[in-house]
Amino acid sequence: MAGPSVLDVVTLLPEEPAFERVDALLHETGTHVRVHAEAAVDDVRRRIRDKTCHVVLATDDEIGSAALEDQELCDEVRVIVVLTSTPEASQREAVRREQQGRGAFVVLFADDLDLALVECALDAALFSSGAVDKRPSKSMTMAGRGTLSSLNITRELLFGSLRHLVNAPPGTQPFTLYVLAIDRYRVISDSLLTEGTSALLEAVTERLNEQVRPQDTVAYLGDGRFAVLAMGEDDPAVGKALSGIAAESFEIGTDPLFLEIAVGLTRATRSYDCAEDVIRDGIIAARQSQLGGAPAVFETSMRTEEAQEIRLEAELRQAVANRDFRLAYQPIVELPSGELLGFEALVRWTSPTIGFVSPAVFIPVLERTDLIIDLGAWILHEAASQLARWNEALSPPAPLMMSVNVSAKQLPRAELVDHVRQTLEETRIEPRTLKLEFTETATMEKPAEVAAVLTDCKALGVQVWVDDFGTGYSSLGHIRRFPVDGLKLDKAFVDPLDGTLEGSTMARAVMGVAGVIGVLVVAEGIESESQAAELVALGCQRGQGYHFSKPLDVESATAYIAERYK
Repeated sequence: MAGPSVLDVVTLLPEEPAFERVDALLHETGTHVRVHAEAAVDDVRRRIRDKTCHVVLATDDEIGSAALEDQELCDEVRVIVVLTSTPEASQREAVRREQQGRGAFVVLFADDLDLALVECALDAALFSSGAVDKRPSKSMTMAGRGTLSSLNITRELLFGSLRHLVNAPPGTQPFTLYVLAIDRYRVISDSLLTEGTSALLEAVTERLNEQVRPQDTVAYLGDGRFAVLAMGEDDPAVGKALSGIAAESFEIGTDPLFLEIAVGLTRATRSYDCAEDVIRDGIIAARQSQLGGAPAVFETSMRTEEAQEIRLEAELRQAVANRDFRLAYQPIVELPSGELLGFEALVRWTSPTIGFVSPAVFIPVLERTDLIIDLGAWILHEAASQLARWNEALSPPAPLMMSVNVSAKQLPRAELVDHVRQTLEETRIEPRTLKLEFTETATMEKPAEVAAVLTDCKALGVQVWVDDFGTGYSSLGHIRRFPVDGLKLDKAFVDPLDGTLEGSTMARAVMGVAGVIGVLVVAEGIESESQAAELVALGCQRGQGYHFSKPLDVESATAYIAERYK
């Protein structure tokens, strides 16, 4: 490893008595620290630009104005220590840096200085910068391990530890880096707002700390991602424990919050050259875990897959902007007659570079990037407009219905009600002919907000259906919180239907739930006459699947309707 560098500390408080102990701490670190007293924030900015400022000591007003005026510049600072009597502004800046994965931001109260926290922050900055070669031995517990400020400090420790480990002789310092990513973090953060997000990050960190050993490091990387640096040979028990931290809900606010957390990992055996590469590969593995649903160990091929996903995301952004999608329509029929009742609208996309792309591939990318919100509004309007054209031009005996899937990203947002209202006004379809479908899991994070949105949509006259019922949480008490008109029986419960009691167990259970709450059922994925007959015997009167028709383009669906009503 190269020789130790120097940590430059800039203080705007050279005469502040409260920082006497901080000054003493700095001098205790030895010759690797230079302290610079400056008179104005502009002088601090100059030092940041000149790369001669790693730590800033300031008051709330001073650093607050600097951060607001030039956030990107302040994000170059490794540690900011703020003395304040009115902490609101500083705490907002601390939250921002924490959520974006920036350096440590320690808020000190003028009447209650937490010097242990400052000492840990300075030790971490020294270690991370290379100013000292030995990892700080002070326990983070002394400084409120798991608090907002200490999350930032442990990130400095993480990077410092990784830099030392990758420079050690091969095989002498085994380690495993785990990266844990909260699924749909941005949507959750938006719904929780700043205070709730901070509470969630600290709650997740607390659970992680309960699962690791004293020699391990838990750090927050930003954007809903955590890292756990586990020292020593790989221990499967550690990975298993980390994977289970979301088994129970998090109590944030008044409602329980259920999280899905993906786990990716990489090991020292890959012979890394720099800390940033270790983090990068851990993040890539976590993304693979989000796609596959199980913890993922990094493999070199994942870098290629990651690059492909980045290109896919870029193409999707362009496609959403240009509306380069089309809808397919799968008939929904009455059982057993086969009479056409309506359609389910299904989005399709053809990439200009790789051709047809399965919805199972591109929809998760749309969800992760929030592009589904804009596209979902377009799908709703396009499907309703097509329904209006069919009902007007073909004059079926009864108005056809249209089912439209509503993404979990759209569901808690009040804009959905506005989109539905605008669609009804512009297409002039009968409200009861529009069916909004949502999955059970989409309701778990913010059930109160989802219930309010769906109630407002129901007040407009549209129908509300639960899609893939039985594959999620399937709680009768939970589903009763929502104004539901019907349930979609998932294909997973239609496939086993073979005329036996065992094969129909789950289908019977769903039909029983529907009977208790008094709603209709549509069975999905019907592929044979025998399945359709058994569903009728169970009391299911509506269905869809390849036994009746595959999803059709507009022209084929129009012909399908005309053939039945000629």
